[in-house]
Amino acid sequence: MRITELLERLRSEDPEVRKGAARALGNMGQAAATPEVLLALVKCLRDENGEVRYWAVRVLGAIGAAATPEIIQALLEHLRDEDKWVRAVAAFILGAMGAAAATPEVLRALAERLRDEERLVQYAAAWALGAMGAAAATPEVLRALAERLRDEDPDVRQAVAWTLKNMGEAAVTPEVLAYLQALLARLRDVDADVRRIAAEALGTMGAAAARPRILRALVRRLKFDDDPAVRRAAAEALGAMGKAADQPKVIWALTELRDDENEDWSVRSAADLALKAIEAEEAARPEVLPILTPEEFLKALLILKGMLSLLDELDRRVREYGGGPVEV
Repeated sequence: MRITELLERLRSEDPEVRKGAARALGNMGQAAATPEVLLALVKCLRDENGEVRYWAVRVLGAIGAAATPEIIQALLEHLRDEDKWVRAVAAFILGAMGAAAATPEVLRALAERLRDEERLVQYAAAWALGAMGAAAATPEVLRALAERLRDEDPDVRQAVAWTLKNMGEAAVTPEVLAYLQALLARLRDVDADVRRIAAEALGTMGAAAARPRILRALVRRLKFDDDPAVRRAAAEALGAMGKAADQPKVIWALTELRDDENEDWSVRSAADLALKAIEAEEAARPEVLPILTPEEFLKALLILKGMLSLLDELDRRVREYGGGPVEV
């Protein structure tokens, strides 16, 4: 069946027909990655039928990797859509395109979405920028990320710390001294995951992050943090800095950690590797891994959207039978 026919079926009044058309477009792969198809599928994100919305999101993720100027422009427009789900999915697809989609216009729009009123969109924008890596590390983006590192929501702080971590050494510029200060503050965050990812972010920056205040802060995490994952991340970060971390207090703290028989084995191992890396000619760089794969991210969006729809339906039914609203 031709693309024009499938696009017509996407406008059918029958949800089964719309769903089948979306699935058929997905089966066509990159051959279906045209601006017309992309726009039609984005419109399906507002469909009243949950299965149609599901397939629209799934197919967008599958065919959205073709970063043509037309598709990028279409997604750019949808980053400002009135529907939060459309904005989030548009950000996700741009991120899945990687550095190829990191145009100045896209980066500015994603930086704006970091300040979106909806948390879901903030997460999606942060994920997209992180997926683009060093190509997204512009002064404007880094300022916006540093601002969000101070967000009251620990999930936002965690997502942003991961994004900066993925940018690695590209984030080490005069314009991002504020970012380093923000990461330093996040090493004292009340949320252990935020502290851990802040340490990992500093580690990916290598020797460039080995400033006296940062070394002292990482040593404090080694000695006093009550979460073993944070202590391990601090040790790995120091090891990633190599010779630049070769300071007496650093060596002493790592040695004490390595030799502590009551310490978690993974922390002791990380400390041992860090000591070896500091002594070696080149530092061992920790592997940068995304928080979510594209498929996992889509599943998270769909699960969350399904939960919200279910709560809306429960609320409607309770009100219909004379009850109060559903509280969550």
